[in-house]
Order: sequence, then structure tokens, then C-alpha cells
Amino acid sequence: MSDINFPPILGSFQWAIFRLTIEARTALHLPAFKGSTLRGAFGQVFRRAVCPIKGQQCSGCPLQDRCVYAYIFETIPPPNDPFLREKYKAPHPFIIRPPREAREDFASGEPLAFELVLIGQAIDYLPYFVYTFMEMGQTGLGKGRGKFFLPSIESIGLDGTGEIIYQGAPQQLRNRIILLNGGDLLNYARVPESFTLRFLSRVRIK
Repeated sequence: MSDINFPPILGSFQWAIFRLTIEARTALHLPAFKGSTLRGAFGQVFRRAVCPIKGQQCSGCPLQDRCVYAYIFETIPPPNDPFLREKYKAPHPFIIRPPREAREDFASGEPLAFELVLIGQAIDYLPYFVYTFMEMGQTGLGKGRGKFFLPSIESIGLDGTGEIIYQGAPQQLRNRIILLNGGDLLNYARVPESFTLRFLSRVRIK
């Protein structure tokens, strides 16, 4: 497939995809659609883990412009951004892609994989995300607060292949991230003149 000409701004737009595998320590009881459960638990633990001033609202916090939590969950658009300069909030720079399987019960020792997408500056905060998922395993997830372990994280490309950058036994995180940009996406799959969207999970359009 030949390269596609694309605006320079797409070349500077970067993101990375990670495949996280968790392993149940105790029985896990999760809903058929696991996205809300994963994201809700992540948000609670992430704030508890990284917020420098507990109980302070982001809007009135003196550290808001330098806080990792505020950047991830209360994202303010850059003042010179040509697309978001008239908005008071920007889209959150991360996406949790839940597993598609509707299975709800996982016995101790069974794995469950899902994906995490980090966009732009959020890629630099990967260690915070790793730590939060480790803490989630201790706090518990789903009905009954089942515990889990985080044995591995892979950095993957658009074709789903990649390499392991984190192993839970030695708790080592390697800086071998596969960075993607707009050109990679356009060259990976051409956009047809017409297409049909089929939503595999719940969606809300604002």
C-alpha cells in the first residue's frame, strides 16, 4: 500500500496502545460489559494515588496546571490549540478498551486482557497508569471486590503485535513503547467513500 499525503499536524499527533493482562487472585465477578467497571475503578484509585491535595476540587486547586490527575481527568485545552481554543475542557487523553467477551466469572488464576490507549503527553504518564492498575488489584474489582495481579503489559502496533514492556514478577517497566501517529493510521487502512458503524459496546455521543 502506498503512502498517503496527510496534513503535517497528523504526523505530530501521537498515541500508543497497550495490552494489559490481569490474572485473578480470587474469583472475579464482572458485568458482561466491563468498560464502566474498569474505568470507574481506575478513576477512583488513580485520584487516590496521584492527587497531591486530597479532597480539593481540581477547579480551585493551585496545582491544577501541574497535576497528573487534573491533566488526565480534568483536561484543559492548550490556549493556542486551533481545534479546542473555544472549549473549556478537552477530551481525556486516554481510552480503556474493554474485552469484547461477555463472560462474567473468572476463577483464581484465570487471565483477562484489555487495552489502554494513551494520547500525546499522557504517554509520558504510563508509570502512573501501571501503578494505578497494580493498586486496583489490591483494592479489588467488580462484585465482591475480587483481587487480581498484573503479570504483563505489551506495547502493540495497529496490527495487534508488539512486545512486553512490563512484567509483574520483577515489576520492571521498559521504555520500548511503540509510538503511532496519524500517518500510521492513514497508511494502515484506507478510508472508503462510505462505511457502516456497528457499535460493539455502549456509546454516548455529545
